[in-house]
Amino acid sequence: AKLRREERAAPPRRWREVALGGSALEAVATDALSFPLSGALLAYLAGVDGAETLTVHILGPEPAAELRCRRKWLAMLAALPHVRSLRLLFCGPRVPAR
Repeated sequence: AKLRREERAAPPRRWREVALGGSALEAVATDALSFPLSGALLAYLAGVDGAETLTVHILGPEPAAELRCRRKWLAMLAALPHVRSLRLLFCGPRVPAR
């Protein structure tokens, strides 16, 4: 069942505050969370944030950015409360083999 727009979770109100923070810690957090929170915002705008399962294809990830500290992608789950299962598919020549 697809949720109506008014039933979907709204994006966090403090994103702008986090992005405009001035401390070094805020800068590191903003950089680390920019990929997962951008994905959450895109899911919201596309209307798929109400799905229970979400698959995201990350094309051409860089080892120092998207692949580093994969736990940061849990922020995407936190921003999408209806999503119970998040599947991330990293695709590209710089993705290490299993």
